[in-house]
Amino acid sequence: MMGYGFATRSNTASNPGTGPIFVDDLDCGANATSINECKYTTNQNCGHAEDVAVRCIECPALIIQGGSLILSATRSGIATLTCHVGWYMNGSNGVFECKDGMWSNSNTTCRPDPPVNITDVRLVGGPSPNVGRVEIAIGGIYGTVCDNMFDFPTADVICKSNNSSLHAAAIFNGAKFGEGSGPIHLDRLNCLSGDTNIKQCKYSKNGHCSHSRDVSVLCSECRKPEKPNLIYKDKGLFVDCQHDTGYVGYLPVSCRERKWNVTGTCFKYEKPLIVEDIRLSNGTYDEEGRVEIKVFDEWGTICDDSFGLEEATVICRMLGYGYATGFNTSVHPGKGPIFVNNLDCGENVFHINDCEYTTMHNCSHSEDVAVTCNAPVPEPNEKANASEVNKNNTATDSDKNPTYLISVLAVAFGGIVGMLVIIGAVVCAVRRFRRLRGDIGETKRAHTYPNPVYEGLKREHDQEVHDGDNEDVFENDQQYVKA
Repeated sequence: MMGYGFATRSNTASNPGTGPIFVDDLDCGANATSINECKYTTNQNCGHAEDVAVRCIECPALIIQGGSLILSATRSGIATLTCHVGWYMNGSNGVFECKDGMWSNSNTTCRPDPPVNITDVRLVGGPSPNVGRVEIAIGGIYGTVCDNMFDFPTADVICKSNNSSLHAAAIFNGAKFGEGSGPIHLDRLNCLSGDTNIKQCKYSKNGHCSHSRDVSVLCSECRKPEKPNLIYKDKGLFVDCQHDTGYVGYLPVSCRERKWNVTGTCFKYEKPLIVEDIRLSNGTYDEEGRVEIKVFDEWGTICDDSFGLEEATVICRMLGYGYATGFNTSVHPGKGPIFVNNLDCGENVFHINDCEYTTMHNCSHSEDVAVTCNAPVPEPNEKANASEVNKNNTATDSDKNPTYLISVLAVAFGGIVGMLVIIGAVVCAVRRFRRLRGDIGETKRAHTYPNPVYEGLKREHDQEVHDGDNEDVFENDQQYVKA
């Protein structure tokens, strides 16, 4: 409308305007040249703090067949060419720059991909010939197909490549039946509903995919169910009840006479939930991680809508901790149902069923909540046991290290032996002292040796007592006692 080709940026104006706000909810198509060719309303609830501002560039609009220009959000006047599926870039790196009213790199275009000579299609790694990883042969070499934007019209063509009576019943992304080992032939395969042969489909090859994204399909005489909730579990085909919010379970299903037959009914969960178990997953420590609860034998998560520190504390209390020290949206999205949304707890609450919440939600697993708890609170009997252990550290150490008890016994035995040696030395000293005094020496010798030989020795001893000093007498006396 102002004569420029493009707007490179739009944002809220830093300087609010004045006067009426004429337009709200403006919605324009790619080729519109006037706001009257767009959708908008004149009834608004805006303030001038929401006035919009744009930055325009002088280069004219550039239309490239088979592709589109994406303007840079950070670099003014820079655009990148992206070719549509079935087209490839012919030219330089696809970066265009607006200079002096002209686009540089004007020779870069998108051209149709050349036909691919696909000679065979097969399904590999599944429990039956009609289900498995998609592999195609090009030039006699089998390779895989990336799951990038792989849809049911494309899967139908894959199924009909081997049996025209089969239809695509399910698509499995993420290498459901194992990763392939050969080349990744196609990063994207796109077939239309009217295509009957894979050679009619468009494709792209850019080398951006990996075998972790190898696509798999299930082919069946039964068409795709109204709800795309078929899964393989334990090599069997089941209906996943989680497709409907508020239900869990897996029901066996089979195709009979081109109709799906389901056995059993799904489990409906609602407040109050029967929480069979609770855990924290993908945390660095035991006290932190994504909150998961188990209901009807199925692990699921809690949405972070309206979640705060009080709610986190209730989760921690259910886990046996005292309180929560933090919470956040988990960086590791979970799996399974999202059981709880808009959890709202008061103080002094110890279970989520004493809080307000709903089991209906519009959340995704990118909103799974994670919490961080404090150290566990020991039970009363655990406190008593801890006190007893503190009173008897030796027993605790010996339980942890059996050699510790051996060391303690060795030290004790050495102490006893040492005491006996000391006692013996004291006794000997006392006896020496008494013998020097002559108080009881003769009596003890008489009692010890009551025979004639001793009497002769005694007389010799008495003579030496008068002839020599006391020390010599003691030494000789010891010799007599030993004789």
